[in-house]
Amino acid sequence: MRVDEALTFDQYFTDPRFELKKPTSDDDGDNIYWLDDGHFVQISNRHHAAAQMAHDTRIDRVLVGSLFWYFGESAPNCPDHS
Repeated sequence: MRVDEALTFDQYFTDPRFELKKPTSDDDGDNIYWLDDGHFVQISNRHHAAAQMAHDTRIDRVLVGSLFWYFGESAPNCPDHS
């Protein structure tokens, strides 16, 4: 993915551009975290259990991009450029 911007979870959650990414509109939506009085809160969803919240929110950043590729299980091997 080419990163176009980096937002905090609160910015992502409250930005009208990403309202349809909430599980209330999209069963696969990923707009599920926000801060309430300094603590993260999670919308109930089918992909992330409450036990995953600490891991998911350990860095308060959501990366947003409009150019990306997804290959799933059939991803090609990438050359090593190191």
